Amino acid sequence: MKDFKEMESIELKDFGVRVNPYLTYAQVQAIANSVYTLKSWAEREQNIDMLLLIYATNLTAEEVNNYNHEHWLKSGLIDCVKANVINFYDIEKAINYEESPMRTLMKIANEMPEFSKKLNEYLEVAKNANSKK
Repeated sequence: MKDFKEMESIELKDFGVRVNPYLTYAQVQAIANSVYTLKSWAEREQNIDMLLLIYATNLTAEEVNNYNHEHWLKSGLIDCVKANVINFYDIEKAINYEESPMRTLMKIANEMPEFSKKLNEYLEVAKNANSKK
């Protein structure tokens, strides 16, 4: 079998920035988790874009945060980075999974035993309190 090598980062010469062509699943999950509580489309997109710059480029978080989202967007860097990250679409898939009704039901189902245990404890305390009256 042929030896497979990781893809090299891509240089965006117009910006002096290097882009990793793939996000790890951990990076995708971190981005998806970060937008979970955001309500508006604009907030979510801005958050995704800023984290994409941090995770997919050689820019540090400090360098990215030195400018606001609008600066990065209007410079064209965000769109260039998106175009060069092959699995960028995985972010939307992860967000859709985290927000899916099936996922919500699974979370509830996983918490039911603990909830049931606490409810039984409460009912037992209430029963004992009523029997002492």
